[in-house]
Amino acid sequence: MHSKFALQENRLRLLRQLKKHGYFVRMHAYEYIVGDGEKFIAIILLEPYFNRAAILWLSRQNTRDKNKVLEIIRKIDENIKIETRQVPGVGFEPTPSGL
Repeated sequence: MHSKFALQENRLRLLRQLKKHGYFVRMHAYEYIVGDGEKFIAIILLEPYFNRAAILWLSRQNTRDKNKVLEIIRKIDENIKIETRQVPGVGFEPTPSGL
């Protein structure tokens, strides 16, 4: 069974819903780069013909952001399988300049 995201209208709906909730979003076909206004927080990869999605978390954002992104996806397609991964090595504080 295909995901509802096989339809372009549902992929555009995801784009609009993420933006409506205050996220910066850059979409290209089945990929979304999501930011919170200060940094990129996630990459969403849709594979609607396999009924799955992957979310790569790029920063250690709060649980509220993670839950909101998942909720938005699920509202459009409650049956899609979602795999989430934290990109290793993110979330470290930058080294102060001069060190």
